[in-house]
Amino acid sequence: MSATPFVIDDTGARPTILQVTPVVAVGSTVTVTGMHLDPITGDTAVQMGGLDMLLVSSLTDNQLQYTVPNNAVSGHVAVDTPYGTAISATPVAVLPSSIVSEANGAPTGYLATNGNAINFGGGAAGQIGILTFDAHQGDNLEFELSNVTTAGGVQVQLYSPSGVEVESFACNANAGPSCDQYFWNLAAGTYSMVVVPSGSGTLGFTAQLQSDVIGPALTAGTPVAVNMGMGQVERFTFSATAGQTVSLELSGLSTTPAGQSIHAVVFAPGTITTTNYLTVLTTSGSGVLNLTNLPASGTYTVVVDTGGIGFPVTAQLTLLPGAGGTVTDNGVSQSYSATIAGQNGYLSFTANAGDNLELELSDVIAASTVEVQIYNPSGTQVASYICGATTGPSCDLLLWNLAAGMYSAVVVPAGSGMFGFTAQLQPDVIGPTLTPGTPATVNLGMGQVERFTFSAIAGQTIALNLAGVSTTPSGRILNVGVYAPGAVTPNNYYSLLTTSSSGTLNLPNLPASGTYTVVVDTNGIGLPATAQLTLLPAVTGSVTSNGASQSYSATTPGQNVYLSFTANAGDNLELELSDVTAGGVEVQIYNPSGTQVTSYTCGATLGPSCDQYLFNLVAGTYSVVVVSGGTGTLGFTAQLQPDVIGPALTPGVPATVNLGMGQVERFSFSATAGQTVALGLSGVSTTPSGQSLYVVVFVPGTVTTTNYYGFFITSSSGSLNLPSLPSSGTYTVIVDTGGIGFPATAQLILTTP
Repeated sequence: MSATPFVIDDTGARPTILQVTPVVAVGSTVTVTGMHLDPITGDTAVQMGGLDMLLVSSLTDNQLQYTVPNNAVSGHVAVDTPYGTAISATPVAVLPSSIVSEANGAPTGYLATNGNAINFGGGAAGQIGILTFDAHQGDNLEFELSNVTTAGGVQVQLYSPSGVEVESFACNANAGPSCDQYFWNLAAGTYSMVVVPSGSGTLGFTAQLQSDVIGPALTAGTPVAVNMGMGQVERFTFSATAGQTVSLELSGLSTTPAGQSIHAVVFAPGTITTTNYLTVLTTSGSGVLNLTNLPASGTYTVVVDTGGIGFPVTAQLTLLPGAGGTVTDNGVSQSYSATIAGQNGYLSFTANAGDNLELELSDVIAASTVEVQIYNPSGTQVASYICGATTGPSCDLLLWNLAAGMYSAVVVPAGSGMFGFTAQLQPDVIGPTLTPGTPATVNLGMGQVERFTFSAIAGQTIALNLAGVSTTPSGRILNVGVYAPGAVTPNNYYSLLTTSSSGTLNLPNLPASGTYTVVVDTNGIGLPATAQLTLLPAVTGSVTSNGASQSYSATTPGQNVYLSFTANAGDNLELELSDVTAGGVEVQIYNPSGTQVTSYTCGATLGPSCDQYLFNLVAGTYSVVVVSGGTGTLGFTAQLQPDVIGPALTPGVPATVNLGMGQVERFSFSATAGQTVALGLSGVSTTPSGQSLYVVVFVPGTVTTTNYYGFFITSSSGSLNLPSLPSSGTYTVIVDTGGIGFPATAQLILTTP
């Protein structure tokens, strides 16, 4: 028998919970009101969020209170008596104390997943609000806010059941008609959202929570309907194997309001988060997402969403097999075409180590062009090119010195139409070894290049001639690329000739000894062509400085001639070319260190011959390159000789000028600084007649072709006054023919006042 009075609720009624404290912190007191909460004293158990609440401080039949322990989580309150269990309709949110202190009197609400939207608001200006919802393990939910009236919008902070903030986002009227936030792959429990006004306004909005719409599994070639209501996203799946290539097409898009963009986001097999997507397509009309070389086998997920705005959407989503196939290197043509506009093409081929292959696309159908991207076995892009109607009847990509393995080619259309093309892969044609003077036939089929070789030693000079070029269609260009010994790549050529008819490639002073490679191709177009390729020995010679004439002629049009001569330190020489054919030449002269020291042109339009003055030379061997300037075969006569040294001039005593072919004559006179003298030239006679002579005066010191002090020109007679000479010493007077080099005689006289 108890000495303390107590009451027994003998009605046998189940407990009922009418209200709970909505927001608490650890250490706070939760008050639960209801009926039949303690029918039998000491026989009532309380739980919150599935955890026993042991710190019950007050318990009556109509009310109980307990203290929130350290391990508490948000959740519904359950009161268990001998007559049954009551569970609160709304949960208790366990949040940090800083939030709870702001939540006193704040509006609260509970969102049921896939339930009706609730209108939320009230409270004082600037006051926060609290929303709660329940999630099952693995839930994928969308939280949508619409009709936001709070000035400046709101900031939403999501807290886990244990009261830890896991994410936050902002929403305002400027973001669109609504704001949609994705809560994916949730753990089980009760979540809390703290809604904070961005300004000092009062909360006001509509809130809704719903799970992802689960669409059907995608089957290749079968469109499925996308149908999303306000705030929804829809999930689709498809099965694929690692390395497979597929495409996704989104079409027939309709949004409310119209013209909005949606996303089709693809996730690889495994856990899906909002950030670990594989790739994404964004479109406001229609679009294609190409998925090449998928990374894993399993079930892929496609999420169609509205980019966080949450408007209603309808569309069609179609899974398509990849367009493409395997190309063999036997030259067999294979045709491919896309299923839909915007779809890429995917080709693959196998190469052996060191292979030299050509990939050709022909019969290309596209809105404009296609870009072809080549990837090596490790997935690194190694080449790309553009192909289409604007580039020619076909496109040829040179793939040389390949590593062994499987290569992939991605064909990407640049326009909006569907592409189609024929692909052909084949190795280089191997032509014969070139022998000097013996033509070799070039015979290129569609998409082919042909390789030839020749042996040479370092420093050797040769030429290559391409003649009889014929292409289908006619008038197209052939390239002749020369590669030095070693690895050959499309871009490391040593020299290049491009012609649509015939041409000669001069190769002076080859850089290395060994086997050179010559590649003839069609400039990336890949059309059929024939021609004749000939290796030619160089036309060379050594010119002596004794005035002896020597004749030279090239073997074929466009071939250069290479001469050399030796000079002593301080030599003053004249190099003359006469009887020049081939429409003129350019003469380039290089000093012993290989630096070009001068160049000039020579031909019939310039006179019967051309004379170049080479004054004050350094000792060593000079080289001369005579470059054809016309279409004929080059020919000329060369003559090298030193200046003629005339006598020292004596005032009043005439000196005879006597110039042979290609000569200049030097005279000298002594004078003092400030002295005034004059030079006169008379009795000028030239062959041919009527030509002009130049009289050029140089002050004491080194004489170059440009540092003259004064000059005059005459075809009969003339004079040059030299008042107040600038320095004392020996002055030099050069009489020449102005670079033409014809024979001439005259009388030169020095006079003084």
